[in-house]
Amino acid sequence: MNLYQLTSNTHYVEGNYYVSYGISWNNDQINDISLEKNAIEQLVALCNMLKLDCIHIMDVIEDFLSC
Repeated sequence: MNLYQLTSNTHYVEGNYYVSYGISWNNDQINDISLEKNAIEQLVALCNMLKLDCIHIMDVIEDFLSC
């Protein structure tokens, strides 16, 4: 079973819809990390492949956003 999963949220702003993507794990989640689904899918896959401990996910997301 994969610990990390892709999440999506649809937003309506000033007459336009857009979808943002995030990551969920256990009973937590971070929404609106990116508008790029493929990037978050790859990040989720990498975290699962490496069996990333949950204590590191915030650092990983911060590093992802700084790139």
